[in-house]
Amino acid sequence: MGATVQYLDALLVLFLEGDLFMSRCLELSICLSWIISSNSLLKASQLWGVDSGSRSTLTLVPIDLATGAVSAGSTLVTPQTAGADDMASDPLREPNLVWAVTTSFTTTQLVSINPFTSQLVSNIPLLSNSPVRALAIDPLTGSFYGATSTDLYVINKTTGVLKLVGPTTISVERALGFDSQGNLFGIANDKDLMSVSTLSGAANFVATLNLTRMEDIAVDPATGIMHGLGFGYSLYKINLTNGNLTNVGPSLTRPAGMAFTNIPEPTAAAMSLLSILVVAVRFPKRRRG
Repeated sequence: MGATVQYLDALLVLFLEGDLFMSRCLELSICLSWIISSNSLLKASQLWGVDSGSRSTLTLVPIDLATGAVSAGSTLVTPQTAGADDMASDPLREPNLVWAVTTSFTTTQLVSINPFTSQLVSNIPLLSNSPVRALAIDPLTGSFYGATSTDLYVINKTTGVLKLVGPTTISVERALGFDSQGNLFGIANDKDLMSVSTLSGAANFVATLNLTRMEDIAVDPATGIMHGLGFGYSLYKINLTNGNLTNVGPSLTRPAGMAFTNIPEPTAAAMSLLSILVVAVRFPKRRRG
């Protein structure tokens, strides 16, 4: 990387020769400031999904937020034959990781995955008498929460130890997800949107969603919009106040979980190259007569 940057810097010096040196430097400064401050470039989100079913591999697929379309994904081998029950992520602290709970016949695991490198980063058994089927991460604190069929827990992601928060009063193990303000929501009875207290675990009714079944929910960290993958195999936007749905388009078949990552930032070399191109186009070198 160092040699590449030095080479690009040398090219930049060549482009900056001439009477308009100071003007070109100003143009370059403006260009780089725009790149660094641009949310669209540095804070764009990528949505990932995983389908249901027990197997020795997990395949994470990228999902287009504008259309719901699914692209070819990355497949990685898991340490046991297990199905992914739910996914979550913490883009602020771990922008390139997704987390999942997987359940086999004997254990429930908390796994972390880098979908950009198809790497299984960690695999921790969860110390629970009942399977943890739903997973969510508080964007404000980074705390992990999991739900069984009856209770809400805080999960220690390093040790797998669970701390009881309290009974959920109704099962929300189908899906859990935080909004961008740190409010926890869940899905009960296949399509009832519930707010869930992180202090007591109690779930309270918000609205019934207009579909057969919502499989998972996750908030886009770039926009704060809650999304969901539902039966009928479409991607939805969810209004958390009244439960209204916007159908984005056909999406992942038999979804089990979804989570967002940040798109990796442009490298220093790419930023330098872009600057060179802008300067070259904006101020073409004069021909000497």
